[in-house]
Amino acid sequence: KMLSSQMMFARRSRNVGSKLLRSYAATPRLDMADKKTTKKAPAPKDLLKPELTAAIAEKHEISKALAGRIVSEAFTVMSAAIAQGRAVRVTDFGRFQPYLSKARSSHNPLTMEPVEVPEKARIRFKAYPTLKKSVDPSKVTVLKPKTKKGEEEEEDED
Repeated sequence: KMLSSQMMFARRSRNVGSKLLRSYAATPRLDMADKKTTKKAPAPKDLLKPELTAAIAEKHEISKALAGRIVSEAFTVMSAAIAQGRAVRVTDFGRFQPYLSKARSSHNPLTMEPVEVPEKARIRFKAYPTLKKSVDPSKVTVLKPKTKKGEEEEEDED
């Protein structure tokens, strides 16, 4: 069975011809366009690896290529240590600590069937006090916590 909106479209497309049908088929649906076709660009305030490399190269007066190799090697060594189960501690910055999340029971939200989630290797980052103190609170954007569908955020009335 066709819905009334589909029947109206079918009538219009026959009257206008295949030109409308082709343009309609090429147009992405609004609800799907946001989910699948758009890619999230990094936030403009993020420090990306090329910018980090360029800053190091400028500060130490070395080529960007050499600075890039140094940065890449540093991350490679850190990744290898974490993969071996070792914590990586960077003075005045923080600690990267690998750990295993526990196996647990959950459910598929669509079918509500129970699902066993196996244990998984994860990485925890703990910022050291020096890094925490250096953060300027006026430049930090606060992320709002996600709310469940149907729930409205409570507003404080003063």
